[in-house]
Amino acid sequence: MPCSGEGMFRKTPEAVSEWSPASPASCAERQRAILSAALPCLKAGGVLIYSTCTYSPEENEETVSWLLREYPALTLVPVDYPTMLAYTDPGLARDGVPAGATRRHYPHSGGGIFGGEGQFFALFRLSTPIGGSPRKQKKGGGEPKRQPVDKGTENLIYANGVTVGEIRSGRLVPHHAFFSAFGTEFQRKLDFPSDDPRLAAYLHGDVIPAPDLSDGWGAVLCEGVPVGGVHITGAVAKNHYPKGLRRN
Repeated sequence: MPCSGEGMFRKTPEAVSEWSPASPASCAERQRAILSAALPCLKAGGVLIYSTCTYSPEENEETVSWLLREYPALTLVPVDYPTMLAYTDPGLARDGVPAGATRRHYPHSGGGIFGGEGQFFALFRLSTPIGGSPRKQKKGGGEPKRQPVDKGTENLIYANGVTVGEIRSGRLVPHHAFFSAFGTEFQRKLDFPSDDPRLAAYLHGDVIPAPDLSDGWGAVLCEGVPVGGVHITGAVAKNHYPKGLRRN
């Protein structure tokens, strides 16, 4: 899942600079929207693995608790594979989620043999198919009333407008949605062919050269289509492509 990336702080300094106190709650909201859209794709008896690279309980155990409340057809499956237990630590207890029902990985987990960073995962099994958005049980029991669904809009995630950005340390940091929506309007643009290695480097999360552009915010495009944003300093474009979208 796209997450606040707290588990990457030691490895990636950019993960620290991109984090804010509001990040966990914002990421948790996005994660739940993604889960709501994805769950109808899971067949009866199917398995869902929910995983992040953050330590935040809001994005980990509390999202697991939310899933179990909103989707009674989901069951949390205990992890009992010996090797997995040996190299992870028990997850935290939350409402409806016993301690150890989920698993966490820290740099010291398993004696630090594998090193690594922060990871979290939970395993679910679905008993009956889920359609549409989550529906709560009516008080007094009984089946929830199914609302009519417009087949043309089922399973879509909506956003009201475009997020411009957020204030960090007294300055405005543009949001990925802003770069994606208005990238062609930026004065500073890096437009690459689809097979350009610089585009591949950008999608990987690397800095890329920008020798002909002045300092400031700019947009990266692929053959005229906005991809994301950069901050240019000294002819070097610092990557602002979201961590959750970056390619291995």
